[in-house]
Amino acid sequence: MGLQKKIRVDTSIKKKNAKLNIKYAILQMMFWTCAASAYAYLTQMLQYKGFTDGQIGVINAVKLFSTVVFQIIIGVFSDRHAECIQLKYIISVLTAVALLLTFVFYEYKLSFVQTVMLFIGYGATFTCISPLIDSLSIKYMNGGRNINYPICRAAGSCAWAVACVLFGVFCDRYDANRLLILQMLFTAMMLAVLLVMDDTSSCSDCRALGARERIAAANITEIRKTEVHTAGYLLTTYPKYRWFLIGSAVMFMGYNVGTTFLINVFERLGGNNFHYGLAEFVMAVSEVPSAFLLIKFRKRISLDKIMLCCAVFMTFKNMFAAFSDNVWVIVISQGCEMLGFGLFYSGSVYLIEEMLSPADVVKGMSLINAFTVGAGEGIGALLCGWINSRYGLTVLMDSSVVISAVSIVCIVIMCRASKEIHGKIIKNS
Repeated sequence: MGLQKKIRVDTSIKKKNAKLNIKYAILQMMFWTCAASAYAYLTQMLQYKGFTDGQIGVINAVKLFSTVVFQIIIGVFSDRHAECIQLKYIISVLTAVALLLTFVFYEYKLSFVQTVMLFIGYGATFTCISPLIDSLSIKYMNGGRNINYPICRAAGSCAWAVACVLFGVFCDRYDANRLLILQMLFTAMMLAVLLVMDDTSSCSDCRALGARERIAAANITEIRKTEVHTAGYLLTTYPKYRWFLIGSAVMFMGYNVGTTFLINVFERLGGNNFHYGLAEFVMAVSEVPSAFLLIKFRKRISLDKIMLCCAVFMTFKNMFAAFSDNVWVIVISQGCEMLGFGLFYSGSVYLIEEMLSPADVVKGMSLINAFTVGAGEGIGALLCGWINSRYGLTVLMDSSVVISAVSIVCIVIMCRASKEIHGKIIKNS
């Protein structure tokens, strides 16, 4: 009788975890479909609305710099109020506001100053969502739920890949501004998925959990007692984490400089939005095997070396875009993403889980986004707008290679720094 009850409980747990993984994978897919429009085709949208290269750089930079400020604020707020406010509701509010801003951007013809103000709102909402979705998976894992983050993140990459190709065809057939209609549709779908996601504090029904889940549930009281540290504390106390953030910021800076006006590179070589969308497709599809590679080799290869691999291959990717004179070489070279950002996205989640205490995971992920998408890409956006308007496309693409090479140096320094595991510093031998 006891054995049958245990089998029923185990079966119930597996079904709940399977449903959670499906919902989380759909959430990732909806977000990255929206991001394909909001990120990959932003330059085309702003060009369609009549903004100059310099203005596009400023608009993008303002959005990304506002992310630095609001990402930290949201991360601190989420960690401090984790017991009373579910993370999924915080993400839902940000998504709803982003949906409203997208409607305004589509419906009204805004001046440069008005657009800058609007994109401050984008930086405070939509651009802050990605690390919070990643943090949601860590919250589930800390609560004893068996969630397969790499596979779910790979589903998001597949969605980005398909969306980029279809959106490219859409822009060539209609116009970039109408793409905002599709962005609003998928943002609304993402909001609906968020509202049906499981709660992260599911410890009240511990009697229905299996052995692994009961242990995790029993530990949640200790997790809640763990001191929540400030962002400044994390930056000053953990040298490896600090250099990881610096190296990642420079890596994303190089990425932004090399991709913001990539559509112009394609047009110079005789390509169009279809070729640009196809390049984004190759890039995103290349991220899918990364999830399986990380699962297979994570225990054999240190996260340090994985991050160094990311920096090296993102530099290779910019080199192909800068020095090639063939559209198809640039399209194929986007496959460098497999060992670049493909490893970075999943690897950074495991790095936070390894380095920081459970009470600091949302803030830890938020700082990564603040340094990379915020500061790194923000500075990159200012640089690329200024360099492209003053010195031209060739100098711009060459600059992306130099910046990416600097990120390799930063990650090498990270590899030699002290190691932190859940807040305990261990000197490298």
